[in-house]
Amino acid sequence: MRDSRRANAAAFIVAAATAAAFFPILSNGWAGGWDDGPFLLGNPFYRGLGLAQLRWMFTSFLGDHYQPLTWMSFGLDYLLWGMNPAGYHATSLALHAAAAVLYFFLARRLLRAAGGSELESAFAALLFSVHPLRVEAVAWAADRRDVLAGFFFLAALLAYARAGDEPRRRWPWLAASCAAFALSLLSKAVALALPAALLVWDWYPGRRLATRAGRRAALIEKIPFAGLSLAAGLGLRAAMSSALRPLGSDVTLERAAQAAYGLAFYVGKTIFPAGLSPLYELPARLDPLAPLWLLCASLAVLITVLVYRLRRKMPGVLAAWLFYALMIFPMLGLATASYTLAADRYSYIACMPWPLLAAEALRRLRLRFRDGALAAAASLLFILGALTWRQCLIWSDPLSLWSHAAEVAPDSSIARLNVGDALAAQGRFEEAAANLSAAVAINPACVAAQKRLASGGVDAAEASKLRGVLMANPVCLEAYGDLVTLRASRGEDMDGAEAFFESLLDWGLRRPGLESNLAMVRAAKLARKTR
Repeated sequence: MRDSRRANAAAFIVAAATAAAFFPILSNGWAGGWDDGPFLLGNPFYRGLGLAQLRWMFTSFLGDHYQPLTWMSFGLDYLLWGMNPAGYHATSLALHAAAAVLYFFLARRLLRAAGGSELESAFAALLFSVHPLRVEAVAWAADRRDVLAGFFFLAALLAYARAGDEPRRRWPWLAASCAAFALSLLSKAVALALPAALLVWDWYPGRRLATRAGRRAALIEKIPFAGLSLAAGLGLRAAMSSALRPLGSDVTLERAAQAAYGLAFYVGKTIFPAGLSPLYELPARLDPLAPLWLLCASLAVLITVLVYRLRRKMPGVLAAWLFYALMIFPMLGLATASYTLAADRYSYIACMPWPLLAAEALRRLRLRFRDGALAAAASLLFILGALTWRQCLIWSDPLSLWSHAAEVAPDSSIARLNVGDALAAQGRFEEAAANLSAAVAINPACVAAQKRLASGGVDAAEASKLRGVLMANPVCLEAYGDLVTLRASRGEDMDGAEAFFESLLDWGLRRPGLESNLAMVRAAKLARKTR
């Protein structure tokens, strides 16, 4: 009973400290057109929990995601808060604090077997929850899907741990774990690799794979998990058909370099969370033999070899690395075409093992340097919490967010595009035009493709190739288009702007913003004629 009270008190402290670190997001607005616009501000279909809204939620693939449970949470938000962003942020923060509590109880179960206490478990939970890498998933209203999926993912792991602790009630707990996994997939299909990760768990700390009977039982138990993962994977494939790429469609070495970068990126940012940004843009040309990519590949190989060699003395390190690699694998760019190299939000689930290793290190250090180890741990958490507080302020409004992104990566065309849009929304047209022109200058290949396609003098095969270039990167359709629109609003080449957008739409390039830009150009032409 005393242990239970102590654990509940520690869980409350974890939740309170998590909420304190993220408190600034309650004053933040929307992130503009960066998904908050098309997903929430410009989308009337999720607003409520009636039959019409629920039907849309369970049949929509908006943004190449299937997330009915996330849509339901937004529908509830709308009923409670209307379109007040503070309410949406409060819900995301509450979910994240609840996930931190689940993480605490999971860490407590795992660490107690090695002699850990509530202190180390709370340290692990806070290291997970107040780390600046969590900010994007929590502070970005439209990305609640990662937080909600992470919450149910932790619930699935916790139920799986209970199944191992209570053999007589193993199957009910396994059923609960499978149900939580299903809810995670309905929030966002980010945890597809959980069945394989649970087999890693069975190896360590479960130690169930040493015998043939143990391996057979472990595999049988994973069948319903694998079925859910397969169903979600097929649904995701259908939703993302335009973004998926077959293995032979690009240079394999380039994809391998991108994947190695991702493996090293999240480990590096966990250790040293500096220069965090809402966008890490994939360069227009990726040379896999350049020093950066070779370094990342070398680090990935070195870590893999090292943890494998330590598997007997430190099996937990190898288990953590395998778990991480499995969970991050779908986001490494091997199967999808994207304009991003990495994203902070992808770390929400994949990086869950690292705080457990840090907590075990703290337990060992306390045996030798009790007060010093505790002081160092407290200092680390304070520093991370302060960095998270500051990172939350960056997400306060679109201009703040994208000005920061452009500062971190001055050569990012998409960051410059979004800065230009934010400035134009404030009526600062000269500054907006300068940033939009910079975006076009950074990525001129896209502009050339647009002009060539819009000219109409191309055959079907070339048109298909050009459309692929344009669809692969939103700046291809947005930066130049926004610049054309801005110039037209000032009376510059309005006929050319109208013809440009009409030709793009005729080719089926219907990305968000094209229709609205065309409407703005036509309105400007009409206003000019009626003067």
